Amino acid sequence: MIHQRSLFDEADAAAPIPVPNRHSTANTSREAYATIKPRIGRVDAEVVQTVRNSANGLTREEIAYQAGMRLATVCGAVRRQLDAGKLTERGTRKTASGSSAKVVFAN
Repeated sequence: MIHQRSLFDEADAAAPIPVPNRHSTANTSREAYATIKPRIGRVDAEVVQTVRNSANGLTREEIAYQAGMRLATVCGAVRRQLDAGKLTERGTRKTASGSSAKVVFAN
């Protein structure tokens, strides 16, 4: 128990007040980060699985259609997985809208 000094404890005025250590010595923030870092999010996992299920690769538009996701969501997930090395882009083909798009394959 910590002794709380009053204003009238002049005899102990020079003695330091003990302060309990309220922080654990374990670095929990870094441990938590290390635990979740290698995980892949649900959206990214679904995008990778959709691409893996295709023998001829898919454009981002095709991934969005097959996975039932918005194109913007798919584009972000594809970019993250390209950076992580789980997906790769090879060649182009025409999309339903008539534009040319890169084809994504699983590694």
